[in-house]
Amino acid sequence: MDFEKFLLLTEHIEKYHEQIYLVGGYVRDYLLNKVSSDCDLTTTASPALLSQIFPNCNKEFIQYGFVRINFLNETLDIASLREEEYIQRRKPAKITFIKDLKLDSNRRDFTINSLYMDKNKNIYDYHFGIDDLKNRIVRIIGSYKRYDEDPLRLIRGIRFTYQLGFSFLPEEKKYVQDHLYLLNDVSFFQVEKEYQKLLHFIDKETLKKDYDFSDVVLSIPKNLLGQIVLLDTLDKKTFVSLYERGVHLICLKNLDKELLTDYQRYLVLVNNFDEFTKAHQNRQMIILPYSESLLPMSSSLIDIEKKELYNRKIQKEIKDYFKAYEQD
Repeated sequence: MDFEKFLLLTEHIEKYHEQIYLVGGYVRDYLLNKVSSDCDLTTTASPALLSQIFPNCNKEFIQYGFVRINFLNETLDIASLREEEYIQRRKPAKITFIKDLKLDSNRRDFTINSLYMDKNKNIYDYHFGIDDLKNRIVRIIGSYKRYDEDPLRLIRGIRFTYQLGFSFLPEEKKYVQDHLYLLNDVSFFQVEKEYQKLLHFIDKETLKKDYDFSDVVLSIPKNLLGQIVLLDTLDKKTFVSLYERGVHLICLKNLDKELLTDYQRYLVLVNNFDEFTKAHQNRQMIILPYSESLLPMSSSLIDIEKKELYNRKIQKEIKDYFKAYEQD
């Protein structure tokens, strides 16, 4: 999103007596005189008000304070200012929506990403992020325990050092190295996504010299598709739980079509082998129509080889399943 479009969005939000700000990467890159495609938006408007301002918005994550809108033919995510309290990895136990930029800034990850910009290009800096930009430092906001509440910050921080040519302070770098194992407590797919971003800025061999990822699962785990879960129905809570645990095959008797619509990026109902293969390559959760012919296949699916799509035996059994399903 260019700045002129941001001004138009601001004008629209202000009609409802609320404010909106650019935050994070866009502001950081602006101060570094770089062109940025990283556009994060935050607003004093509550999620409920945002859904009124933009009645056609996507409300999939509204409980977390996000809505997705289409504004002037561009898809944008807008987050309400908020405070978060954590009790487990990456999952806030409590979210409170607020109107205070400083309080919102306390929950953000790094000082250089906690900079806000308004329509007049005024910069709001509550954690000396501008100083860290000048000194080329990546620094977590608050104590190092902030890495523990969301371990993805470990790999994100490493990425920013290479991406920007910055450095951790020695003590913080040691903490990051010593706690990389915490990444194993996070969904493999989230870790892999961040790791692949990291590799855009540094090659594996150089990375190995700086950080020891040997205790972190960074390649496709064996038996990724090794669990078949048989369910009568599937709700959103169960889907999220299974997806985060790496369960990617579900045999389902009754499917809520709204679930497919809400999570179309993550799960798919397949009816033939080609669809199955495509969904697997996209690492979507695969919903198979219930069929008795699926049951004897479960044990052989456990034997899927690491990093391989399917060996010939598995391919044949999947194809046989669809043939049997069509005949049921």
